[in-house]
Amino acid sequence: MSTLTVSSYNLINSSMHRNMSKQQTHYVYRNDAPEDLSTGKDRVRVVVRIRPVNNREIERNDRLILQSEGDNSILVHGAQHNRQFTFDSVFQIDSNQEDVFQYSGIKHLVDKSIDGYIATCFAYGQTGTGKTHTMIGPGGASVFRMDENYRIKNFGLVPRAINYLFQRLREKSHETNAPYFIRVSYCEIYNEQIHDLINPSHTQGLQVRGSVEDGFYVENLFQTYIETMDELLTILEEGELNRAMASHNLNDTSSRSHAMLSIQIEQDIAGPENSTEQMTRQGKLIFVDLAGSEKVKLSLSKGKQLTETNNINKSLLTLGTCISALSDPVKRGGHIPYRDSKLTRLLADSLGGHGITLMIACISPANSCESETLSTLRYANRAKNIENAPIVKTDSKENVINRLKREVRKLKDENHELRQKLGFQSNALPKLKIRSSDSGSQSSIRSSASSDVYDSRQDNTGRLSGTTTRRIRTDHELLTRENEKLVRKLDQVIREQQAQPGGKQNGIQERNRLEQESNPPDNQQVEKSSREQDEEMRELVRRPSYASRYRTVRDKYQGETSPQRRTTNINRRGPNPAVVDVRR
Repeated sequence: MSTLTVSSYNLINSSMHRNMSKQQTHYVYRNDAPEDLSTGKDRVRVVVRIRPVNNREIERNDRLILQSEGDNSILVHGAQHNRQFTFDSVFQIDSNQEDVFQYSGIKHLVDKSIDGYIATCFAYGQTGTGKTHTMIGPGGASVFRMDENYRIKNFGLVPRAINYLFQRLREKSHETNAPYFIRVSYCEIYNEQIHDLINPSHTQGLQVRGSVEDGFYVENLFQTYIETMDELLTILEEGELNRAMASHNLNDTSSRSHAMLSIQIEQDIAGPENSTEQMTRQGKLIFVDLAGSEKVKLSLSKGKQLTETNNINKSLLTLGTCISALSDPVKRGGHIPYRDSKLTRLLADSLGGHGITLMIACISPANSCESETLSTLRYANRAKNIENAPIVKTDSKENVINRLKREVRKLKDENHELRQKLGFQSNALPKLKIRSSDSGSQSSIRSSASSDVYDSRQDNTGRLSGTTTRRIRTDHELLTRENEKLVRKLDQVIREQQAQPGGKQNGIQERNRLEQESNPPDNQQVEKSSREQDEEMRELVRRPSYASRYRTVRDKYQGETSPQRRTTNINRRGPNPAVVDVRR
């Protein structure tokens, strides 16, 4: 077959369109894993998406070197020789977002995460090949600002999967009559440092820890329980705004970090052998949008951006090394260098571990990207030989409650410390729980030295009260958002003080101290203030603080094309008619 020029691009597109019209089942996700995973093994699924040519490639009059043969095979017409690859599915140039969602196998991952498995979807490829476009949508966070028709057409895999997740949760909660609890975290790996994308005020890098029970995890990562699909989409939008982005010679909107969205799905169930034994099933759905590999001589990176490029390529090289070792029957039993990179440590369960994994390889059809395209396809071809051993993650309900209690006590300490720094009155702390011993008084959120206010009531069968677990999760959610709000207020106060010449004394503390000495509050005023703060915290649950607050996000320098920080504001979207309340 002779090579093709970009002038033949429209002819190819029209031919593809006619072929798709003749064969509606062109995109078929083949070799699905059995529903029960009874074999104990599940290989990594790999699909390939070919993006259209861009303006740079059209101006250079690049040749098109990729040809799709069937629904799962791709032929590369290289400068030296041709290579053919076979995957689970190949999405051609004119594939749309709905095609990828319907036939990539992402629905399978969502269903398995609800059943208690760790399910991971990650996008891999060269810079500028459409990874963020495929995962989030055109322009990343900007897709959320478009009109409804545009969003419906162009939303990527993650928003569509979130919508499907809540649909399935609504159906299953009606079937089982048991609530689901959704816990979300969002982070990025930027220059080999982990940063929180939901709560970027914590500027220090977070650490990766490991344990026998939980494997590798990010210590002190901001996690929050959510109740509606709109909240989760807002977190996704905010995280994309906070993510490091920049422009270079190969890509105008290049991701400078690896982003990882984790959605944990919890459900309380009866034990498999003893119906009185209470367990919590903890499935997890993880989406990873990797930064793209790039050649410095082509991207013309320099300064800070060169450092970013080196760190991106280093982590991707380690990922490729792990994929190569896991795909080799001889090497997979030996040492796998997960610990050489934070990215591979966090993907250890997804690659050769106990998870279910889908890899989306994004490639360019132009001959100028031939070497990077072949490299991506080779790694993708190796990845499909990796075998995982999926298991359902469960834990005793008592252990889950105890962990939540420890987290709540830690949040109380943080809340107490933040309020002291802001000079808030200690007797005006938000009150959340009613003591059973004194129905007329409420216990304030204080330090961990105070006794637990959660009762461990059991019914006549010895089961822990469902009300207890709900109240603990609710308090966790309230405290998380209240602390986040206080951190931002403290940062604002510090900035205001730094802006004032000689303003070293905390004006808020001094003002509150003088007011307390001159006008000590009576019990009625304190009670009223507490009620107001209780109502404010409940409002934080109905309308989370991260949906309307001012946030710090990175943008690009005009001169050095390197990420910097800017301030923007997001207005909360209107109520979504498809919202599902999974906490009844």
